[in-house]
Amino acid sequence: MRKHSRIRFAAAAAAVGLLALAGCSSGSVDEPSGEPEQGTIDWWGWNPDDSQYQEIVDLFNEEYPDITVNYRFIQFSDYLNALRLGLTSGDGPDVFGVQTGAMATQFAPLSADLTPYLTENLGDDWSDQILAADQLNIDGSQMGLPWMVTGGGTIQVNMTLLESLGLEAPTNLDEWQEVCAGLETAGYDCLIQGAKDDWQNIDVFQAIANQVEVGYFYDALAGSQPFDSPEMTTAFEGWQELFDLGVIQEGAFGTTAYPDAADTFRSGEAGMIAFGTWQNQDMTQSRLDTYAEQYGDPAVAQTEFLLVPFPNVVEPSGTADLTLFGGPDVAWSMDASSDASATAWTFLSWLSTSQASQERIAGTLQQPGLASVAIDTSDIRTERQTEAVEAQAGALADLAGPRQIESADVQAALGDALASVANGSMTAAEAVTAVQAAIDTAAAA
Repeated sequence: MRKHSRIRFAAAAAAVGLLALAGCSSGSVDEPSGEPEQGTIDWWGWNPDDSQYQEIVDLFNEEYPDITVNYRFIQFSDYLNALRLGLTSGDGPDVFGVQTGAMATQFAPLSADLTPYLTENLGDDWSDQILAADQLNIDGSQMGLPWMVTGGGTIQVNMTLLESLGLEAPTNLDEWQEVCAGLETAGYDCLIQGAKDDWQNIDVFQAIANQVEVGYFYDALAGSQPFDSPEMTTAFEGWQELFDLGVIQEGAFGTTAYPDAADTFRSGEAGMIAFGTWQNQDMTQSRLDTYAEQYGDPAVAQTEFLLVPFPNVVEPSGTADLTLFGGPDVAWSMDASSDASATAWTFLSWLSTSQASQERIAGTLQQPGLASVAIDTSDIRTERQTEAVEAQAGALADLAGPRQIESADVQAALGDALASVANGSMTAAEAVTAVQAAIDTAAAA
């Protein structure tokens, strides 16, 4: 296996320390010098999964047949620790997936600055060609490139299951309770929540917070509004209600979003899940065919999964507006000390800027990172799914704020507070105070 030159760092502990230095600039690799036609690279990510990556590698090899790409899929719940260890030990990937926010900030010191590559290959106006690339610019260094742009603020509904029980997708909390009662009577979970993963809980909280006041949550994180406020207290109370009313299943904090909750939902054991537009691909026939094989159930191929606005929790009998928050979902970075930097750039740039790769993203009903490529709805199953995707386009162009939180400490504090409110060990008022303290500490650091 290829060893990185990062081995020159005397101790893993010292390298881990780099991750805490959010103000550090990214590492540098050799200046770009053309596209190599052969070589071997290691590629790590949580998306694509095991059922999808080979299609991508095969598509790449149509253009670059002599470059070997070895992919390692890691569930997101294990990804951060595995990536940190890999990059700091010298046994990590050349190209790896990142998210904006805390993750990008943490891994920027270990990532190559892609600016010289982008300027040489796309020109000085490269940032105009790629959507939301600024969210991956850390202290002036472009540590990654978007693969796709997605938004949270929806739930994914198994319409085939609901309609078989005479139920409709809920638009508010009152309707949600009625739908849950119908599902539970028939032996199904209502909303299956992977609450073991903080990110899914934070997604739900953001959806509720934007119902209180659109954008307030992001202003509070930035310090321009208080987090220990009536607005955020109301959002925490809405979160707690989802547990008190049984909308979220018992034992949710022992369940991961992927694969646990996702498998439960896709296999038809639950009516809903709090996923966003990154799961639009579940509305394509090709993806459903893959699920049918994966779960050993041909009926899955005929299932209509639909993304709908997050039901109105703050106004229990109100209506639900489609308000999305997000930006680059999966982005690709390059190890600053890779021994195969030129080959790694060839693959990374193909993923994020080639017509072939970005058209594949468009065909999964995702918004590609390359601005010139439009979403392709040709594989979509139903008319109302098409309408949902069309509605998303406008909301993605007017996002309420970024989905990811820049400070890892604030993100952890919010995750802990959500868990504590859900299990009754903390009140909503105590929760906003705890998060405010984390925001204040991060600002003073």
